[in-house]
Amino acid sequence: MLDRGMENGKGKGYNETMTTPKPNEKKITQVAGHILSRAGGSLNIMKLIKLMYFAEREAIIRWGTPITFDRFYSLPNGPVLSRTLDMINGENAESERAYWDDFISPRATHNVGIKKTPETGSLSDREIGLLDEIYNRHGNKDQWELREESHHLPEWRDPQGSALAITIDDILSSTGKPKEEIEEIKMELDVYAKAEEILGATI
Repeated sequence: MLDRGMENGKGKGYNETMTTPKPNEKKITQVAGHILSRAGGSLNIMKLIKLMYFAEREAIIRWGTPITFDRFYSLPNGPVLSRTLDMINGENAESERAYWDDFISPRATHNVGIKKTPETGSLSDREIGLLDEIYNRHGNKDQWELREESHHLPEWRDPQGSALAITIDDILSSTGKPKEEIEEIKMELDVYAKAEEILGATI
């Protein structure tokens, strides 16, 4: 587990001075399920993680917000989504895996698959469209090709066998967006996260 105990969003994986929304387990499950469904029902875990990361990265660049609010890390094999990896590995508490376990089968060596047709109701049309775009662009590549591509992303840093957080700043700064625009995006995420804390649930 890379970020257990960080559910209050105080920084790691986004920015060390901002509050960020909690990872949305339902959307994580639906994103994984949609990609797995496009792949015929099963995928290598590294490939699934890379496709999901590419989609999250593109959502941040285009819209200023990720799809699932998962936490991002540089690992030796490239960027990963921390909570997604926990779900795949069965490392979250049983209550946190309940929805995931309804639709996604336990990992079998290096692969994971779907149990039944996944729901997509928590995903917007543009999010589903982006997932399809990413799959159309990268779905014919194997995990090693995607690993190599991810190593060329400007936000990835070699963690030397450990793990390094990837922040919103890391992703947005590499696109050449003005600092003022990046700060505005971070402020909006901070407001969203504080509203989430007040309501006591994902909004």
